[in-house]
Amino acid sequence: MDSLQILMVDSPFANMTSLYQVDPEADVLLIVPPFNPSSFAPSPGTSSAATVPGLRLKVSSKHLTLSSKPFKNKLHSTKSSQVQSDGRIHISLSPTGNFDPKAVTISLNAVHGRGSKVPKVVDLETLARITYFVDKFQLHDTVDIYADRWISNLWKDFQINEETSQRDLVLWIYIAHAFKQAEIFRVVTRQAALGASGPIDTLGLPIREKIIKHIDALRQDIVGASLRIIHSAVQSLVTGSAKCDKNLCDNFLLGDLIKTLHRSGHTAIWSEPVKPFPGASFTGIVKAIGGTSTQLDRFSLGGSLWTANGGKAITNGNKKRKSPNAGPITPDSSPEPVSRTNGINGGGLARIDNVHECEARKVFARLDDIEDLEDSVKGLELESSLGYQLY
Repeated sequence: MDSLQILMVDSPFANMTSLYQVDPEADVLLIVPPFNPSSFAPSPGTSSAATVPGLRLKVSSKHLTLSSKPFKNKLHSTKSSQVQSDGRIHISLSPTGNFDPKAVTISLNAVHGRGSKVPKVVDLETLARITYFVDKFQLHDTVDIYADRWISNLWKDFQINEETSQRDLVLWIYIAHAFKQAEIFRVVTRQAALGASGPIDTLGLPIREKIIKHIDALRQDIVGASLRIIHSAVQSLVTGSAKCDKNLCDNFLLGDLIKTLHRSGHTAIWSEPVKPFPGASFTGIVKAIGGTSTQLDRFSLGGSLWTANGGKAITNGNKKRKSPNAGPITPDSSPEPVSRTNGINGGGLARIDNVHECEARKVFARLDDIEDLEDSVKGLELESSLGYQLY
């Protein structure tokens, strides 16, 4: 059943839920069916919640028809014979629409000009549910003035970064688009493109397909640019065009880079990356590269590869050495002498003269360009430079 459909109720006593008066001279009784919070924009991990009882609202047909085209069309098609014994037309929202009675009440108080009954502040969840009802029944023009205040109060304290949940981003995308909040729309679509690993899930909200496609296009562009940089680095290390004859940095960097990316699920480095890069996100790639950079720093400072437990026995085949001051100590597998140093946190082994420049490290340094790519993502614009709506 279409959630936009408004059903005529045969009996005024068909739904004996709580009664709320929006307009004392009401000629319409609007019935809101029970609401299931768990099924509103559900995401993985959403916990179940108790069903919210339905509600009956006394409202004015005049205010509804002036504010909403769907309500206007339905009310204008009613006949006098459909007026109930209490002198009102009884209309029910579709049960499949899953409208929150609280959000409907707030919206209709705004529609009827009852400003004192409209809260000055709402949370993101309530705002999303209000937006859903407003969007479905085309009440934007009437509720917009209140929405500006709600959004302003919420947005000033809201932190948008890589830790922001995907669900919150989707709610903000929906809200910003519905109420034409251009700057917020730009910010949240940008963050969604950076963090998504594929087309974002609309969570059942009526977000336009064009928006989803364009966000994913932004994702594919930045992921593709990142993977091309990684692919180039891997090819340079594999082919030996970026070698390190001093400390074999190329071997270490290649191995750690491949393992780190594989653990992170980014395996598209073996061949030239090709769109649409399913499962790959820019933030995931940056984190993976950051892990390899940390390993390189430890390697340079003496905390990697042949790091030992300072002062304890070091096994070299069947041989053991205990002297903390002896040096150099060179494992059979080591390509060059290794001396005991204070290392990291006061103990360990480190390569001699480990901090140096080589072609392998220069190639690896180019991976820093990946993080700089973030500045190239601008987010989606709601309007063209000429003022036309793009979405």
